[in-house]
Amino acid sequence: DEARAHYLRGLAIGEREFGPDSPRLETLLHNLAFEAWQLGAHAEVVRIAGRALAIQRRYYGDTNPILAPTLELIARSQLELGRRDEAAATIERALALAAGAGLDPLARGSVLLSAAWIGSATGAAPAQVRRLAADAGALLRAA
Repeated sequence: DEARAHYLRGLAIGEREFGPDSPRLETLLHNLAFEAWQLGAHAEVVRIAGRALAIQRRYYGDTNPILAPTLELIARSQLELGRRDEAAATIERALALAAGAGLDPLARGSVLLSAAWIGSATGAAPAQVRRLAADAGALLRAA
């Protein structure tokens, strides 16, 4: 609760000082969305992470791997909200971006693990789910 209060205060200050669409807010918004995830506030995650994603897209472009963890967070919450088709499409986009160079192995492993979980929940082939989980495990163990 204390961390969340600090993130919200930091966001208010950042919006006032830099404007609501400043790239300086991107990390803060992503972290605030993660805090909302931990609280189970999935609609809030989609809203806040969506803001972070919009800033990332403007600042980094649509093909930068940095977008993958934010897309992953959105996909996980979409699944929790019962928006299975959206979750599957969002995690596929995250997987495509995470496949490129430039993403930390821990972040890539997390995306793969979430893709396995979402794939399992949305009817992906068991072999695909196992492959994603195995690839995630290898990356996470190495990191």
